[in-house]
Amino acid sequence: MFAKRLLAGAAFFATFATAGLALADDKTPCEGGAGTCIKIGTLAPKQSLWGSVFGAWAKAVFEESGKTLELQIFYNGNQGDEPGMIAKMRNNQLDGAAVTARGLATVWPHILAFQLPGMFTDWGKLDAARNKLMPEVVNPAFEKAGFRIVGMGDVGVAHIMSKREPVRLPGDLKSHKPYYITGDQTGLTLLRVAGVSGQPLEVPQILPSLKNNTIDIVSAPALASEQLQWTPEMEHINTMPVGIGIGGLVFKVGPDSKFNGLSEAHRELLKRTGKNAGDVLTGRVRGADSAAFERAKGKLTVFNPDAAQTAAWQTFFGQVYSQVCGSAIDAGFCQKVKDAAK
Repeated sequence: MFAKRLLAGAAFFATFATAGLALADDKTPCEGGAGTCIKIGTLAPKQSLWGSVFGAWAKAVFEESGKTLELQIFYNGNQGDEPGMIAKMRNNQLDGAAVTARGLATVWPHILAFQLPGMFTDWGKLDAARNKLMPEVVNPAFEKAGFRIVGMGDVGVAHIMSKREPVRLPGDLKSHKPYYITGDQTGLTLLRVAGVSGQPLEVPQILPSLKNNTIDIVSAPALASEQLQWTPEMEHINTMPVGIGIGGLVFKVGPDSKFNGLSEAHRELLKRTGKNAGDVLTGRVRGADSAAFERAKGKLTVFNPDAAQTAAWQTFFGQVYSQVCGSAIDAGFCQKVKDAAK
């Protein structure tokens, strides 16, 4: 994530994705020559907020290791989409990846509970739940699957944006043309609960579909929508937070992994600097997403739901929760996240 939801889980699952093809040289090479090279994939463009943080992380690792450990970062989807990068990690073609919830869920699908629609409406509650449940549940589950999360990075707070008419209540979805990301069971369930159908799309298809009016609604963090050029196609924005998208920095671990083959000092360096990179990224993304939200409100017609309308959305989200939890996502973990969100 992140996460990954409402009608357009794309922004949670693939905020960093772009419509263009990755460039073969769009990577940071291992230039030292004498050190161990750790290969890391990401969908983030090199010239982006995320890319600048990853570049600083690579520099810190190189310098603090005495130039004996290097990060080779493959940007802009050079190593494929997020499920593809996780697959390459399993085959030791990559050592790590910076992914959104789509990639994290490829390892452990139940992590998507953190970004269910309506689960969190502010950063403080997400932080409290994640700080509690990461060491208790999530980290052990990832370790069991052969992965280690060394840092978390958030994507942003999703809001509903639409063409033609605003989306005031769940019933308004029936007058729009929604979609869901291919394979996203939460998004598909949400549409079924709303009583509407939507076409499956991948992220690169969203912008052209908005332009030709095949779809006319998205739910995305303002920063993601701005960078993916969706916001200029919109006319209305509902200020109610739909959910929060998450992401993380992960390494392949286990007896056959390069991570486990490192010295203890190098492993600790990667864990410490990876956590620092995640913390820096989280702070920058939250500020940038908030600023992008203000810019979106300045360009679009704003709808502020009242208490009754907000309650109607929470009831709707609760129906989605009851159908997803116990099927696509473990019901017990859903309940732990829900309890922590209170």
